[in-house]
Amino acid sequence: AHGLHDDVGQLLAAAQLHLHQLRRDASLEQLREVEASERLIAEAIRSIRELTFELVTPVLNEIGLKSALEHLAGALEERYSITCHQDLEDVAFPMQREAAAALYRVVRELVTNVAKHSHAATASILMEVAGDNVQLVVSDDGVGFESTADTAPERSGVGLLVAGQRIADFHGEFEIRSGPGRGARVAISVPIGMVREVSLP
Repeated sequence: AHGLHDDVGQLLAAAQLHLHQLRRDASLEQLREVEASERLIAEAIRSIRELTFELVTPVLNEIGLKSALEHLAGALEERYSITCHQDLEDVAFPMQREAAAALYRVVRELVTNVAKHSHAATASILMEVAGDNVQLVVSDDGVGFESTADTAPERSGVGLLVAGQRIADFHGEFEIRSGPGRGARVAISVPIGMVREVSLP
């Protein structure tokens, strides 16, 4: 599941972004080819999401989202020697398995970014229920990056763009706060009602 998401899925998402950029200068004939390619890539991305979901969901069903996030934190410490503080509230309300899988994949993407790019000594993962929302925060004390729409992807490829879109699919909010030398903080907020009702395509 990790390989499908981080390798094949990211490459397809990058190809999709390049095709979107080609639209601007394409002739009418070229535009038809671009659109056909976009449809094929979109179908491949959907297939990979389904395969990843099928692989990840049984684990989440067995151990729950809280335990799965604890495992991510442990892996960050064990594999990369980054101290990872956890403050994870056990979500008591029934969460759709699609939503749990989506939230897990987003946090995994963020934790992977911390491991690969931040040069951090410490990180933290927070999960809590606040009013009508599930809130997740991943932060680190690393080198940071310029957190604008144009420059943030330079640190993580298309990972942040894909993660933000996944949260948008659930009518959630995805906020990045960072700066050179200031570490990074990514906050996710998903309405509880949407968590129960929305399914990924």
